[in-house]
Amino acid sequence: MLIRRISILILCLSFVTLVRAQWTETLTPAFHHLYDIEVVNNDLIFAGGYGGPLIRSTDGGEQWEEISIPNVSTISSIHFFDATNGWLVASSSDFGEKDYLLKTTDGGDTWTAMSNSAEYSTMYWLTDQIGHVGTWAGTILKTEDGGETWEQIATPVENNIYQIKFIDTEFGYACSTTNKLMYTEDGGASWTVLPQGGISEFFFFDKLNGFITTHNGRIGKTIDGGLSYTFYDTPYPDYKLRSVFFTNALEGYVIGGLDCSNGTCTNKPALFKTVDGGVSWTEEVDHPFEGQDIGFYGIDVAPNGVPYIAASDRFILTNGSFTNVNDLNNEQVLKIFPNPSFGKIVVEIPEGVSEIKAYRLDGTEVFRSESGFSKTEQIDLSHLGKGIFILTLFSENEKPYSKRVIIN
Repeated sequence: MLIRRISILILCLSFVTLVRAQWTETLTPAFHHLYDIEVVNNDLIFAGGYGGPLIRSTDGGEQWEEISIPNVSTISSIHFFDATNGWLVASSSDFGEKDYLLKTTDGGDTWTAMSNSAEYSTMYWLTDQIGHVGTWAGTILKTEDGGETWEQIATPVENNIYQIKFIDTEFGYACSTTNKLMYTEDGGASWTVLPQGGISEFFFFDKLNGFITTHNGRIGKTIDGGLSYTFYDTPYPDYKLRSVFFTNALEGYVIGGLDCSNGTCTNKPALFKTVDGGVSWTEEVDHPFEGQDIGFYGIDVAPNGVPYIAASDRFILTNGSFTNVNDLNNEQVLKIFPNPSFGKIVVEIPEGVSEIKAYRLDGTEVFRSESGFSKTEQIDLSHLGKGIFILTLFSENEKPYSKRVIIN
């Protein structure tokens, strides 16, 4: 059995090595740097950045078209709820610098300015009705009616809030150019600043478990809501790492960056991937921008597993092969219910499973069962306490089935 598993592991590693070489670049009709990218579905993608315009692909990134929006020179944030309804944070240099919140209801063909009364920088929509927008003045605008009306909320900072993410209607995180993270427990009405500095961007699964990137090339992991971090040091201590993005509890990406080692900052590419929930990271170096003055700004991943990276100099980087890695020998969807739960769950067991394990997000094994399994198995994890765990089902000749389990 051991020899068989090793053979399968070698085969899988060979396959991953093969597909890593298939990162490809596309030169788009954008003007300059692309700051944000929004993958709506496997075919529809939007991107934008410095100088405008908004660009759109309807064939999974093979071809791109320009969407000119009057008075818009820079796009900093894009969000679509579906193929027709979306928002932009954009700015214009005409007659002085102005920022706009723009809304579309026809897939991006036309846009309506919903507000231009503040200097906006980013946004996050929890639903199509509840949205938060950060400003350069350190305030946050909140809407609960789809952008018809906005409430301005003060925060403990007085400078640009450039990233926001809400876990639910009450709990959310935000980061400002003081490079510190803050959180709210009351829908944004009040905020508490966390101690860790030097943060460039963040990603949280829930109130406790998340990741940050830093200005000095580090990736941090927290399991206590940002009070403390375990850091992974990358080979780039002088790089500013940017977006951190997880497609699920196990698979995630970190991109960069700016190389400021020689006293001036130059665009330089950095691309890392994890497949074990951030316990370890592998640098993806087999891409066409290796060693070039091209930086990576934003990342999003399609439902089929294909990653898209917004880069400098009008480029989009993608790797269509990762859809095959995600589906390799694992076509069945692992079904667990209820999830979230209080620890007692029911799991539908795929054929051939011989072992079940549960892990904490730091990779620590906390549960194991090797007994014979029925088609549906009742598992009690309540003794583990509250948190997020990775439930993994193993078989001799299949890729493991893994899913995030939330215990309240």
